[in-house]
Amino acid sequence: MTLTGASGTGKTTLAKMLYAAVPGSGPLVSYTTRPKRDTDLPGDYAYVSPVEFESMDKHGDFLWTANVGVTRYGTTKDALRHALEDQERIHLMVLVPERVPNVHEYAASIGKSDQVKSFLFETPVESTLRERMKGRGESAEGIEGRIRDTGAFESSAIATGISFIRIPDLDLDKKLEFLVSKI
Repeated sequence: MTLTGASGTGKTTLAKMLYAAVPGSGPLVSYTTRPKRDTDLPGDYAYVSPVEFESMDKHGDFLWTANVGVTRYGTTKDALRHALEDQERIHLMVLVPERVPNVHEYAASIGKSDQVKSFLFETPVESTLRERMKGRGESAEGIEGRIRDTGAFESSAIATGISFIRIPDLDLDKKLEFLVSKI
C-alpha cells in the first residue's frame, strides 16, 4: 500500500494511526544513509553507510533510489517482494508521486499487481495547510515553499497515470476510517 500527498495532508500522522489501529500493519523498510532521528518510526528505515548503500545500488538491489542533499534513500526489490507475498500484514510506504509507478511496475512484473493499493491525499485549503505546518513548527519560509509546491505535487500524481484511491480532506479519524474501509 502506498500513501502519497502534499506536505501537510496528514500522511505520516495517518500512517501512525493505522499502525496503532490495525494489528500487523507497519512500514515497508527503506534504506537511508542518514542517522536515525527521534521522529523515525520503528521499522521505517535501515541505516547504512554511504559505502554500503552505494554497493547495494551497484548490485541492483534497489527498486528506486533518491538523493536529498547528501542523504540517499532507497527501497529494495527484496523488501517489496516480501511485502507483496505477505498476506498477513499490511505494508505501507509513504512515497512521492514519481515513485509510485515503480511499485506498481515491479508488482506487475512478479504477478502481484492486485496486491498494491495506492492512496492520494486530497490537499486541504491553503489556510488549513498553513495552520498544520505552523503547528509542526515549520518556518515561514518553509511554509511558503511547501504551499508553492502543493499544486505541482497534485499535477505530478495525476501525471503518473496511477489510479489512486483519493482520500478526502476529512478529520484524521474519518480519514483513518476511510482508509481502513478501502484496505
